[in-house]
Amino acid sequence: MLLAISDKMEGVFYKKGVSCLKAGGVANKMYLITEGKVVIKNSASDLQTEIGTGDFFGDESIFNERPRAYEAVCMT
Repeated sequence: MLLAISDKMEGVFYKKGVSCLKAGGVANKMYLITEGKVVIKNSASDLQTEIGTGDFFGDESIFNERPRAYEAVCMT
């Protein structure tokens, strides 16, 4: 099972300040942070959360088949 998942993975690098996903966007990817920090901004409120190396995000939209409910901005 892990080999099947690893075949679907690709490395993508984002510059500081770039939004790697936007609220309302199509949910067809999950992100695993291998280095750096990302701020998650909830579109329904002013809530923000900072996550970093080893964390992941984007998984809930894949499983519930709904558009993204938040924006993720690369901080480093």
